[in-house]
Amino acid sequence: MKHLRALTMYDHIPTGCILQPVANDDSAPHIRAGEFAVIDTTDTAPQHGEVYLIRWLSGRTSIVQLISRPF
Repeated sequence: MKHLRALTMYDHIPTGCILQPVANDDSAPHIRAGEFAVIDTTDTAPQHGEVYLIRWLSGRTSIVQLISRPF
Protein backbone atom coordinates (compact mmCIF):
# COMPACT_ATOMS: atom_id res chain seq x y z
CA MET A 1 0.00 0.00 0.00
CA LYS A 2 1.26 3.47 -0.88
CA HIS A 3 1.84 6.02 1.85
CA LEU A 4 -1.03 8.54 1.99
CA ARG A 5 -0.17 12.22 2.30
CA ALA A 6 -1.88 14.11 5.10
CA LEU A 7 -4.08 17.12 4.42
CA THR A 8 -2.21 20.30 5.29
CA MET A 9 -3.62 23.35 7.08
CA TYR A 10 -2.40 26.70 5.65
CA ASP A 11 -2.44 30.25 7.01
CA HIS A 12 -1.99 31.65 3.47
CA ILE A 13 -2.59 30.39 -0.08
CA PRO A 14 0.62 28.83 -1.45
CA THR A 15 1.91 30.02 -4.83
CA GLY A 16 0.26 28.10 -7.68
CA CYS A 17 -2.79 27.14 -5.63
CA ILE A 18 -6.42 28.23 -5.70
CA LEU A 19 -9.20 28.15 -3.09
CA GLN A 20 -12.37 26.13 -3.60
CA PRO A 21 -15.30 26.66 -1.21
CA VAL A 22 -16.75 23.40 0.07
CA ALA A 23 -20.55 23.35 -0.29
CA ASN A 24 -21.42 19.99 1.30
CA ASP A 25 -20.12 17.22 3.53
CA ASP A 26 -19.54 14.71 0.71
CA SER A 27 -15.80 14.70 1.47
CA ALA A 28 -16.13 14.57 5.28
CA PRO A 29 -14.31 13.93 7.48
CA HIS A 30 -11.44 15.31 5.36
CA ILE A 31 -13.20 18.49 4.26
CA ARG A 32 -16.53 19.81 5.58
CA ALA A 33 -19.15 22.25 4.32
CA GLY A 34 -18.15 25.85 4.99
CA GLU A 35 -14.42 25.15 4.74
CA PHE A 36 -12.13 26.02 1.83
CA ALA A 37 -10.02 23.44 0.02
CA VAL A 38 -6.57 24.57 -1.14
CA ILE A 39 -6.14 23.15 -4.65
CA ASP A 40 -2.67 22.59 -6.10
CA THR A 41 -3.38 22.98 -9.80
CA THR A 42 -0.06 21.31 -10.72
CA ASP A 43 -0.80 18.02 -8.89
CA THR A 44 -2.64 16.08 -11.59
CA ALA A 45 -1.46 12.51 -10.89
CA PRO A 46 -4.33 10.73 -9.08
CA GLN A 47 -3.32 8.59 -6.10
CA HIS A 48 -5.40 6.15 -4.05
CA GLY A 49 -7.01 7.79 -1.02
CA GLU A 50 -6.30 11.38 -1.97
CA VAL A 51 -8.89 14.12 -2.42
CA TYR A 52 -9.22 15.92 -5.78
CA LEU A 53 -11.17 18.72 -7.38
CA ILE A 54 -12.81 17.80 -10.67
CA ARG A 55 -14.02 20.59 -12.94
CA TRP A 56 -16.55 19.30 -15.48
CA LEU A 57 -16.99 20.75 -18.99
CA SER A 58 -20.26 22.30 -17.78
CA GLY A 59 -18.25 24.36 -15.25
CA ARG A 60 -19.60 22.40 -12.28
CA THR A 61 -16.99 21.26 -9.75
CA SER A 62 -16.85 18.25 -7.45
CA ILE A 63 -14.46 17.41 -4.64
CA VAL A 64 -13.91 13.65 -4.60
CA GLN A 65 -11.69 11.09 -2.88
CA LEU A 66 -10.08 8.56 -5.20
CA ILE A 67 -10.55 4.98 -4.06
CA SER A 68 -8.97 2.35 -6.30
CA ARG A 69 -10.00 -1.29 -6.10
CA PRO A 70 -8.39 -4.33 -7.69
CA PHE A 71 -10.40 -6.09 -10.41
